This record gives sequence, C-alpha cells and structure tokens, in this order.
Amino acid sequence: MNVLILGRLHSLELKNAVISFKNIGYDIVVVNTSRNYLPINIVEFNLNIPIINLYGNIKYRSSFIHRIRKFLILCGISRGGRLKYKLISIFKDYDIDFIYALWGTNALIEIKLIQNINNNVPIFYNYLTYPTREMNYKNTIVNYFLNKIILKIDGHILASHYMKEFMYKIHNINLNKAVIHPSFYSNNYKYKNKFIKISSLPTSSPNIIYIGTTKFEGRLIDDVRLSIANIAHQQINIYVPESKCKFPDSDYLHFYKKIDSIALARGELAAFMSKFDASIILYNFSIKAIPKERFKNSIPSRFFFSLISGLPILIEKDYLLSCEDFISRYKNGIIYNDFIDLNNKLKDISLINEIQINARSLSDMFTFENSYPDLEKFILSIISSTRR
Repeated sequence: MNVLILGRLHSLELKNAVISFKNIGYDIVVVNTSRNYLPINIVEFNLNIPIINLYGNIKYRSSFIHRIRKFLILCGISRGGRLKYKLISIFKDYDIDFIYALWGTNALIEIKLIQNINNNVPIFYNYLTYPTREMNYKNTIVNYFLNKIILKIDGHILASHYMKEFMYKIHNINLNKAVIHPSFYSNNYKYKNKFIKISSLPTSSPNIIYIGTTKFEGRLIDDVRLSIANIAHQQINIYVPESKCKFPDSDYLHFYKKIDSIALARGELAAFMSKFDASIILYNFSIKAIPKERFKNSIPSRFFFSLISGLPILIEKDYLLSCEDFISRYKNGIIYNDFIDLNNKLKDISLINEIQINARSLSDMFTFENSYPDLEKFILSIISSTRR
C-alpha cells in the first residue's frame, strides 16, 4: 500500500505516523505542511522516503501573511495558486492508495486543496486533539468553513467515544465513516532495557516524572508551575524537563536534561522513565479560553508515551475523561482528587505494585503496530467503498 502522510513534520505525532506505517510495510510519501521546518529527511529514523515540503519554495514575509493566505483558502476566496499545482504534481508523480493526515485542525486547509483537485484518493483524518478552540461566536465563521471540509473527509479517526459524540453533535459526521482508534506510539519508542545512568533516586518519598513541555511563554495551557509546586509541597519528588522559566525552590523539585528527538526515537526517554514510580499528566485546566471538551475528548501524546514506557499514569479527576476511562478499564494508573489524595495513594505499596505490573504488560499491547489490524480493517473498508 502507498500512503501519503500529510501534516507538520516537526511534530512528534507525524514522525510517529511515518515510522509506524513504515514498520507495517507501507510505502510512504510525506507532504510536510510546516512553513519554517523544511527537512530533506527524517534524521530520527534515517528513512529513505520522499519528503515534499509544501511551502518550501513559497516565501511569505511574515507568519501573519501566511495565516491570511490560508484563511482566504479556507473561505474559498483563493484556490491555492502554486500550492494547488504542487499538490496536483504530487498525485501525478506518486500512485497513492490513501491519505493519512493529522492533527486538530492543523492540516484541514491543505485537505481542502486536495479535495478541490477532485482526485479519487480517500482521505483519513486523525484528529488527535479536538476541539482546539472555543466554540464561540469569534470562531463561528472559521468553524462554518471547517465543517464543510470535515464532512467531505472519507474516514474520521477519533481518540475516544467522547470525541465521536462531539463530532457527530457539532459536525454531523457520518458515523459509518468514523472509527475510535487511539494513536499509540510505534515500537521504536519503547523501553528496550537500555537504562540511562542517572543519580540514585531518593527512596523515602515517591518519585514521579512529568514529560510535558516547560516552555510556558504563550502556552497558558501548559503552564503547570503551580501544580508542580503543590506536588513538591506534598513531599513527592517530581522531575521535570530543564527550563528557562522560573520555578519555586523546593528540595522535592528536580530537573532532568531534555532528551533530543533522535534519542527519543531510540527509546531512551522510555528507558529513563522506567526509573520512576509513575508519570503524571498535568495541564492548566483553569484557562477559560480552552474548551473543556478538548480535555474530555482527547488523549494527549504524553499519556501514550507514558503508556508505551510501561509506567503507571497519574491524572486529576474530572478533566481528562477519556484518559480516566482508559485507566479505569486497565488499572494502569491513579485518578486522584487532589494532591493530598495523590500523596496518600502513592504511599499505598500494594496499589503501586498492582498498577506497575499492569502498566508494564500494557506497554507491549498498546503500540501502533500491534493495534493496527483494527484500523487497517476500517481503512480498507473505506477504500473499497470509495472505489465502487
């Protein structure tokens, strides 16, 4: 099978899709929609595959001009100009069986251009995180035009039943063209019994790791310094990536050097994480501009990475409902009410032993490669229906 993978190539999610489909045995063409990241290969895996940088020869004076031009395409005022003809040439040069695009709304403008070409190649969209913006009057126009694109997509790949219900309610998608299939990571990212030597961890208190970003400027949803401080206040050792941002001082707050993308792809972060008692998923849930459905519907990549690392997962109750459902079903983590409750549960030795055993067994089960047969059935059924 020949698959065209469409999206921003600087994202870990897209790179995961590339290596995953490659491991399945598919031939791959990547269409990179990043404006400022224009690689000629994927250095993490040293793959010899075609990469077309869609915006590689198109110069915009600013990101503002870039956004305006994409908005004009979205509204139908512009037909895409050189972008359209570049996409036409791609479909002439490569025999594509289907298109796999992701995530949120990031690639929907380019999807519209492909839809306008009127080619017969089925399009599958993995939303990963949705919605990404408030469903308010400010975004009414954007959502109106996005809805037209979404309804023409051949196959919808959704993270959870909450997202499926949401997409039906808001976009009225055809449920026969939708599948619930979480986006697990490839075997390449797994823990492979290769430990990174780090200083011995304290044993008198629980040791947990946070693998989310610590670049907080302009990312209010990720600014979790208050939560980290409150965790440390409970005398829980918490390890976070090194950051230029200021954190409150605490003997229980520790920093680790961020692992680069090449080492990440070798499973070194997963190996590093194996030293800890658990991995905690944190967001700033108090930001009013972020719709609660985003947290409810989606399963974040840091959850999947903790899963493939074989580490118990810690989440706060009543926010990440799709994650809660997963943990409740597979008993691979802790759902806590507050940080006092978290501290008490982390000190429950029998509970920790149980969820650690479960978490390690699940790391083999929930990889992209192991879960792909179910997704493949859906993809083949859609391809078959579009060729009738």
